[in-house]
Amino acid sequence: MNKRPMKPYVAIILVILYGLDIFWLSGKIVWNMGEWGVLFYEGLLVVIAVAVAFLFRADLKRVFPFRKPEPAKIAGTLVLWMGAFFAAMIPSSIMLYVFPQRMAQASGGVNSLASGVTLAVAIVLVCVTPAVCEEMAFRGAMFSAFREMRSPWVGILVVSAIFGAFHGSIWRFVPTAILGVGMGYLLVVTDNMFYNMLFHLVNNMVPVLLIQFLYGAGQGIGIDTGVAYTAGAVPLVTVGIYMLYGSSAPFLLYAGDYLLRKGQAGYRDGFLPRRKKADFLALMLFSGGMALIGICIIAVSLAVDGSLLYGM
Repeated sequence: MNKRPMKPYVAIILVILYGLDIFWLSGKIVWNMGEWGVLFYEGLLVVIAVAVAFLFRADLKRVFPFRKPEPAKIAGTLVLWMGAFFAAMIPSSIMLYVFPQRMAQASGGVNSLASGVTLAVAIVLVCVTPAVCEEMAFRGAMFSAFREMRSPWVGILVVSAIFGAFHGSIWRFVPTAILGVGMGYLLVVTDNMFYNMLFHLVNNMVPVLLIQFLYGAGQGIGIDTGVAYTAGAVPLVTVGIYMLYGSSAPFLLYAGDYLLRKGQAGYRDGFLPRRKKADFLALMLFSGGMALIGICIIAVSLAVDGSLLYGM
């Protein structure tokens, strides 16, 4: 059988099939099987992705590329995740301040699942399973439908937007899409799905560990942490603090990209070659501007009542 690249219209077919699985079938599966139903509807994404790629005679090794990971690229993946995570914190903090109840409700399902099972089960259901299945579905099969485009950024941005939309909430769309861009970029740079799966795994692991810790601490002192989180308002100063965190994102993204490409053409002249000094300076100016905005927000919030200004 002659192998051939998939066309963009295949992405439409995948959107329909993934939508049936995620927005319709998943509810029925979880209703009947409980939390373990996650394994089935997430696994079905992989079945759909592989089946569609096979039916359209795509090269499965090209659609789902896997190679032995390299230490420098693993480090680059972790640094790039940190940068993307801090970048996503900025819109998340703003929405959390303006719409605290909406944001709490949007993450309520994940919080309930992560706190309602043991840590080992939460890692399997919330971290490992989505990292493998969703990456094969979106950065694997769906991204392959755009591989023949002149610029890889078309596929990265389109798939990231679809990925964000498939999380089923307008409140999660922007930060999820930002993280999706990071995972798509990883695949383009490394041509190895191990790294975007690692990015996805780490990104899901952090809140799971935090939720498990808070849930355990709350149970220990008799506090329902879920209710406390949902009912609590978010101080404006938090937005300023997150903005300060976000100001480090450009540097982290630059450093992560360097580690990923270290040794390649154009990346053999050290961390800051002369030809990239202008780009690096622009990134640092942007970071400084974000940090300044964060400091101003913190100053305003403290000046209003001498302590914290809470969102309504």
